[in-house]
Amino acid sequence: MANIYHDVPVEIENGGLFISNGSGRHPRRIIDSFELIFVQRGTLSIQENDQQYQLGAGQCLLLYPHCEHMGIEDYPDDLKFYWVHFRLSRHSKDSASQHFIHLPKLGRVDDESKVTSLFNLLLNEQELVDDRLSLNLLLMMIIGKISNKNANESEPKPVNLAYNARSIIKQFYREPITPSWVAQRLRCNVDYLGRVYKQTFGTTLTEAIQTQKIHAAKQALTDATHPIQFIARGVGYQDVGYFRRVFLKYVGMTPSNFRKLHTIRSVNSE
Repeated sequence: MANIYHDVPVEIENGGLFISNGSGRHPRRIIDSFELIFVQRGTLSIQENDQQYQLGAGQCLLLYPHCEHMGIEDYPDDLKFYWVHFRLSRHSKDSASQHFIHLPKLGRVDDESKVTSLFNLLLNEQELVDDRLSLNLLLMMIIGKISNKNANESEPKPVNLAYNARSIIKQFYREPITPSWVAQRLRCNVDYLGRVYKQTFGTTLTEAIQTQKIHAAKQALTDATHPIQFIARGVGYQDVGYFRRVFLKYVGMTPSNFRKLHTIRSVNSE
């Protein structure tokens, strides 16, 4: 019989799989453990302290203990993500060893199917037997997969910057915001932010701002009680003529014609 020494540097608390039904958002809370989130599909909008994140499929985020985090948008109906709460073991905190695993704050998973399988195995083991060692080892395998993908990469700050810019646009589109205003809020150069945003989403900052505004205007135009001037100002356009030109460019018809078309469709559907 051999006695094998083991000391896993993490201690799992619990884990789970969240599948959205299209309602609700991540609760506002402060916990005393780490939370690792891995998004399998959809987009999770979440904030930790003053930092906002938009996590897409294949991305993972590490939330720190004793930091407030909360959802900043309702869950989309296609959202599915895994989560696990864990702590660092006493040995991990006290060890002077130079051998360590770098788990990035924000990262992308290379082999999504493998990480998904590991999470499913972890949840299955959690359900069947309360074997802390097995669960901790499975968590270390998940962390290893994430760490291996991001080991030779710095944290994806440009991508994170682009997602933060998109969050700001969604939050402040009712104001007369510009690319320079967004860049100033993020404390970065507007030309650099524009390049990063284009590389990440395939569109310019100006187009993203206008698209968000026009999307909101289209929704407001379905309510026939508000005049077009009121709607224009409600999405940050003080010049109604300019609003009409932008709307025509992005929708292919004027706001008045869009409202008439929607009214006709509503009547015909009754």
